[in-house]
Amino acid sequence: MRHGNKMVIAAGVILLVVLGVVGVVANGHNNSNPANPTKVDTTSSDTSGLFVDPAKVPLNLCTKLVAKFGGKLKTLDDGTKTPVFNVGSTHFVGHGKGERLWANAPNAPLTEPYTLQHEQAKICSDPGQAAMEINGLGTQSVDGSTIAAINADWAFAQGDPKTVIDRWVNHCLTNDLDVHLQCAKKMSYVAALVGKFDSGKPIVAHTEWNYHVDGAKVGKVPNYFLDRKAQDQYTGWFIPLNYTLKAKGCSFGYGVNVGVKTLNGGDQRLAKLVDCKPTPKPHGCTSNCGGCTSNCGGCTSNCGCTSHCGCKTNCGGCKTNCSSPSPSPKPCNKCVTPTQASQPVPTPAPEPSGWKVSTPPSPQPTLSANPTNLPTSRPGGYNGGSPSQPGTTAPPTWAPPSAPPNMGDPGDW
Repeated sequence: MRHGNKMVIAAGVILLVVLGVVGVVANGHNNSNPANPTKVDTTSSDTSGLFVDPAKVPLNLCTKLVAKFGGKLKTLDDGTKTPVFNVGSTHFVGHGKGERLWANAPNAPLTEPYTLQHEQAKICSDPGQAAMEINGLGTQSVDGSTIAAINADWAFAQGDPKTVIDRWVNHCLTNDLDVHLQCAKKMSYVAALVGKFDSGKPIVAHTEWNYHVDGAKVGKVPNYFLDRKAQDQYTGWFIPLNYTLKAKGCSFGYGVNVGVKTLNGGDQRLAKLVDCKPTPKPHGCTSNCGGCTSNCGGCTSNCGCTSHCGCKTNCGGCKTNCSSPSPSPKPCNKCVTPTQASQPVPTPAPEPSGWKVSTPPSPQPTLSANPTNLPTSRPGGYNGGSPSQPGTTAPPTWAPPSAPPNMGDPGDW
């Protein structure tokens, strides 16, 4: 009986060991990557736009793209085809076909056409290119989550690129067909994700960060690095990858390098070009606004408004219901209370005619420097003479006028 118990116990131990080995094998792929991020809700328009459902990615997406741009495919026993992997970061450095231009280049130059579809084809056939792009895009924040979290069911190679990318690439470079097909599927998901971005002709842009490799392992998978140092950023040519976040009303943008000084294919390194920075709303104070807290008319500098002010700059301490042109070169000095604003300002009554000259006379012509034939002034004359009013030639009549002169007529007074 004891002997029988020992056999049962031994069988149980063997079973546990076998299950443990199976578990290690089954999780071998996961061990080559960090834990997948927690899955998030994908119902918002921004997150749903960047969600890739594996069930909806066409099985032949990558084979069609690779075939279209001259890549290699292998036909399997069941007649289906799969891309033949080619890791560009392992190529020699030089100027020959398929060689990298620089020692730290993560890939050989992209040949023409420099289009998003051609780049998708490279993602489908190069595990290093696919891992680099999902590693970089995966960190992008969208609605408080990341692209990797939005696609947690399949996102791979997340975390420090210098440890996760080459590990995943080495995992995929195998003669095990099942592993190869599993990698090929996930690479097709990256290609589908990139296809959700807006693109177009290559653009010239400056990088915020970019990837490179250590360049020390020709023929082997090198380490990939994400370079954020300001002095290492550069201006070059990129296939643009832009996406507009509707909730924020702005876009973030990435680029795949296809040249530096010239458009020559570059090295296909992924770079961050611009982040989503919402434009401030056009109302409400934003800087040194003197306590303005409500409906302050877009005040942005040195505004003294505190309530319902229309002043936009240098408003001189207006407190309520103020208005001023924008930009205002002078302090807003027409501040009135709402009660005063409702009372019309009285218009002064017109002055009696002839009491006061309220408008100047028409300008008189200027005499020449050496006038000739001027009329002779006689005693008692109050006007020395001018072309329009000759001087008097007889003593003036002193009888008072029967009516005052017309407005604006200086007369002979």
